[in-house]
Amino acid sequence: MLASDQVAAAVGTPGPYTGAHEDPADDGSPVWGCTWGTHVSFADIRETTAERFANIPDPADITTTPVSGIGDKARMDTMTPDGRNPELWFTTGGRYYIMEVAVSRKELGAENAAREKDAEQTLAKALVAKLSG
Repeated sequence: MLASDQVAAAVGTPGPYTGAHEDPADDGSPVWGCTWGTHVSFADIRETTAERFANIPDPADITTTPVSGIGDKARMDTMTPDGRNPELWFTTGGRYYIMEVAVSRKELGAENAAREKDAEQTLAKALVAKLSG
């Protein structure tokens, strides 16, 4: 769904992003996710359910912010209070997705959160046309 160069440009760490693979559901149903990665970084998209998408997390743990311009509806969830571990949740074509990027597999705090949010939004915008078709 995405080329290595697209992922590298969005994440901001060099590729090649290898190991891109479609992750079929256990029951053999259509693809529910795809992961692109290097030893340093990764990008991951997973299909989720409408129920999980509608379940807004407890604000004591997760801060939820609406995001415009991605699919039919989107939100960014980050850990409260420091904004680490952003996840972009969006819906398009009647399906629901979660996009996650790790700029550095070694740094799991908030240091890269802004870059991760930007990368998630960039990649999700590129994926929406493919996912809604």
